[in-house]
Amino acid sequence: MGWRDAPVVDATSAAQPAWMGAPEVGPERRTASIGDVIAGLPITRLAMGAASPVINAFQVGTNVGDKIVEATGGQPVVGRYINDKLAEYEAAKQRGMAASGNDGIDWMGLIGNLAPSAAIAKAIPQGVTLAGKIATGAKQGAAIAASTPINEAGDEYWTKKALQTGTGMIFGGGVPAVVEGVKALGRVGHAVTEPLYEKGRAAILKRYQEGVLGGPSAKAKVIEALEQAREIVPGSTPTSGEAIAHIPEATGLAAHQKAVSRLEGVSPQFAARSAEQEGARRGAIGSVAQTAQDLEQAITKRATEGAAKYGAAGKEVVTPDAAFTTLMQRPSMQRAMARAKEIASESGETFEATQGNYPVKSLHYVKLALDDMIKNPERFALGKTEERAIAKTQQSFVDWLGKQSPAYAEARESFAAASAPINQMQVGQELEKALTSASGATERGTVFANAMREAPRTLKRATGQPRYQEISDVLTPAQTSQVQAVAEELARKDAYTKLAGQTSLGGGMTEKAYGEGGTPFPNLLSRPAMVANYLLKKMGQGADEKIHRLAAEQYLHPQQLADALKDVPPSQRNLTIQAILERAQKAAIVGGATAAGRAY
Repeated sequence: MGWRDAPVVDATSAAQPAWMGAPEVGPERRTASIGDVIAGLPITRLAMGAASPVINAFQVGTNVGDKIVEATGGQPVVGRYINDKLAEYEAAKQRGMAASGNDGIDWMGLIGNLAPSAAIAKAIPQGVTLAGKIATGAKQGAAIAASTPINEAGDEYWTKKALQTGTGMIFGGGVPAVVEGVKALGRVGHAVTEPLYEKGRAAILKRYQEGVLGGPSAKAKVIEALEQAREIVPGSTPTSGEAIAHIPEATGLAAHQKAVSRLEGVSPQFAARSAEQEGARRGAIGSVAQTAQDLEQAITKRATEGAAKYGAAGKEVVTPDAAFTTLMQRPSMQRAMARAKEIASESGETFEATQGNYPVKSLHYVKLALDDMIKNPERFALGKTEERAIAKTQQSFVDWLGKQSPAYAEARESFAAASAPINQMQVGQELEKALTSASGATERGTVFANAMREAPRTLKRATGQPRYQEISDVLTPAQTSQVQAVAEELARKDAYTKLAGQTSLGGGMTEKAYGEGGTPFPNLLSRPAMVANYLLKKMGQGADEKIHRLAAEQYLHPQQLADALKDVPPSQRNLTIQAILERAQKAAIVGGATAAGRAY
């Protein structure tokens, strides 16, 4: 059974789609035989395309035989028969493709032909210059075309073969020039398409970030700092800008983070991070400060317990000795003694000495009078030197009284033990005021830093005791570490703010300014990319917004920015583009052959 002898299959369903109307169709488009369907199958077309050099060799051989037969006066048969059969196959294939809705270019045949065509092209040495590449392309095109069968009936085989080969030569010679143009277009296309996919947007952002860093040395320092970013205050994750705040070369990145953090779409994330950091700092100070109620309860408890112990000790009587007499010669002790009598009288009690002996309670009033002088030096017109001398006198007196009355010494020790947590809370609450009283981050950092730096003043204001000089004099080592961590973090945050404000962003500026202070925002998209971005915005998904979100993620997570800045092998996309160009070159050569005779 021949190609045309198979049963007829109705192919009306494979007609033109409804939107094209109902055009006239010829008999070859209306019906397809079983043989036509088989010829039009993708696997058949793929196999015939791969076998085209073999089929061509057979066709050439039979047509050479026909020429020999014709030269000897005989009737050419075989070559012509083969030509007709190949033409019949081509027609059957086209009908089969049309019946399945695949009429048009035989892409499966082209794919099948790629491997043998590539092998033929590879066998011809490649030129180096553009002229050499053109000559090579002409040779490749001619060779590939010449290896392609003629699929048209008739006795003009050699004329068609010559035309086919010549067309392949011309087309193949033009391929290198076309490819160079494709590469140029590819570069423009790259700029247009890059914002459309995630890796492309990441590449855009990375180029900008590396550009504002200015060189590999700065980049290396930034990456190291980002990878070593740490929570100074537990629970307070630093931003990338804060992690690199100590690097002068990172001012561009810091400025970019500042600009990104003020954009409408991502600003809530930065606000949440700031709130998280603020909460961690307040928590660290709050664990020291506790609450006003906690402080009040501790003071009440101390007073209750202290009253009982001091009451018992106060009933004891001590006898002055030579050491007491020596102390009483100091002007501050004489003033304190007079002041003690006033305090006792004001309390409704009598300051008295019986037969030269003093009640401990009366001498305690002397201690309180000395306390008052030390705590209020301005009131008593005391200079710093005199204030320190009186403090030493007071200590000597208290030591003497404690030796004379162990009960009094125990009462004071108990009071001091109860005072330690009270003083810690007082200092914590004083630092809490410094942390929360100012509105801006920079201002808070400055106020808190001043409170830490001027520790004696802060401690005295908090506890009323002038003897403390360092925060660690009152707070435990753990508490001291906590408040110092808060100060360090605020200093880091302040350094970031200053760094971010030292430079313009670079990379091109938009006319619109963002956020407080009119911080300009860089335009990271090239002009070709703006076209793609415009189209995306029309769909509600602008590339710049996606880049902003990516930048926000990197600036909120230092390790992500470090990973993005690290050198990596060429992207998979670039490799893909190169592969596409190579395939396009091969396909173009095959297409040149197809222009003269369809490849299978």
